[in-house]
Order: sequence, then C-alpha cells, then structure tokens
Amino acid sequence: MEYYEIVMLEKFYINQYNHTDLNIYRCGIESCVPGHSWGPAIRDHYIIHYILDGKGIFRLRGVTYQLCKGDGFLICPNAIVYYKADMEEPWSYTWIGFHGLKAESYLVQAGLNLNNPIFRYDKDDFISNCFKQMIETKNLGRGKEARLIGLLYTLLSQLIENIDENIIHSEKSNMPEKYIRKAIEYISMNYSIKTSIKDIAAYVGLDRSYLYTLFK
Repeated sequence: MEYYEIVMLEKFYINQYNHTDLNIYRCGIESCVPGHSWGPAIRDHYIIHYILDGKGIFRLRGVTYQLCKGDGFLICPNAIVYYKADMEEPWSYTWIGFHGLKAESYLVQAGLNLNNPIFRYDKDDFISNCFKQMIETKNLGRGKEARLIGLLYTLLSQLIENIDENIIHSEKSNMPEKYIRKAIEYISMNYSIKTSIKDIAAYVGLDRSYLYTLFK
C-alpha cells in the first residue's frame, strides 16, 4: 500500500473512442483534502471508485451513503451524484471510468446499478492491486489501452464473483431505510386515529428508542 500513500493526485485519459464492448475513458487515484467534494453533477459514462483509506459520503437519488476503506461506489451515466471527503478522515480513492456495449450487462451481473450503487470488498488486496496495476499502465506506450481493458475485465469479473457478499452488504446497509419506510407506511395508514411511537415500533418490529433514533 506504500504506493498509494505517496500519491496526492494522479490521473490520465484514454482519448480513443470506439463502440466496442468496453471503452475506457479515465483512470486515476487521489488522496483528498478534508471536505473535498464533487457535484451535484452528472457524467456521461460509468465510473467505479474504490476507497483505499479514510471515509466520506456518496449521495444519489436522495440517499446518502456513509462509506469507508474497502467500500466502492458506482456512478452511472446521466445520474446526478454528489460525494464528499470526511472533514476528519478524508478518503483516498482510485477510479476507472468506462462505457461500452456490454458495460451495463457486466455491472448488473455484479449487482451494481442505480438502486444499488455500493459494494464492499475487504477480504484481500485483489481489487486495490488491480487498480494499482491500472495506474502503472501510464508508463506503457502503445500497449496501454489493451492492458487497461484487460485489467477492467479482471476488476469486473472479481466484482461478479463477489456478488453474494455484495448483496448481503447491500441488504444490511439498506435496513435503516427499510425500517423508516415501514414506519411511514404505518403512519400513512393510521394518521386519522390516535397512535403512538410504541404502536409504530411494534409494527416495524424494533425497539422504541432505536426507531426514534433512526427516524430522527
């Protein structure tokens, strides 16, 4: 991991564009300053960010995700997103931007889309090493694009292999939101009669104080 610790910002772009299965647009790595943010804005291609250290937030469709080392997030084309590094422990991340005829298909196989843009991979260094090799292709000449595409396929295949863990992580991450929606559902159905937090908590299946904390 020493390679990442000395890099503040390094990125490069692949200018060639063609309608193939996968086209790579950009690749980079950055150690962000506290509070560094991007957006709200959109991209016209997919970008996968992977967090190497620190933490921050990612916001999409009104949902804010609290992320840390080992988490990754997907930016989809034409989706308004916002992300920001933590003020106390700003994140370092690396990214790869791409598009192509099969890009969406591979991402769906990995369980990643607008409704589930987050994944977690912390069981080994496979993903971080894959990104490290992507950054190192900057030293190549004519073979740079072919090497990058090969590494992107490797990254996507590993995310597809990781889909079971990703789904479990997603379900756990989304539980608070599901509880809140269930509570709102109960309120909507019973707003005309006298009800209490205790009644709502019983309906949702949570302790009263925990539900209060979530709702607040």
